[in-house]
Amino acid sequence: IRGPDGQQAESLAQRLDRSYDASCKMALAEFKSFLLEHLIRIGDLHPSNLMICRNDSTQRERLFIIDGLATRHFLWWPLFYPLRPFKMRSKIRRLERRIDHYLSRKQADT
Repeated sequence: IRGPDGQQAESLAQRLDRSYDASCKMALAEFKSFLLEHLIRIGDLHPSNLMICRNDSTQRERLFIIDGLATRHFLWWPLFYPLRPFKMRSKIRRLERRIDHYLSRKQADT
């Protein structure tokens, strides 16, 4: 994934090292909304599996999943279809906790 300038996008983990500004927070909020709306099967969300870059047309930052798509429970997934919204909210909460932990660890190092 490359930005409009042709440079490789950075991972969310790299971005959190640099800054967690309003643009990054907005990209994360839009990403979480997209996940809840479309209920995409995701194994696990990690800041290192998400790339962030600026969109050409809107000039707003967006998050992209580069690893962890699909589910570990592929055969059982149709039986759990009604639980998908709950599962997705759980994965999003886990991502938020990981981001909070990452930021608090970074703050403790400085």
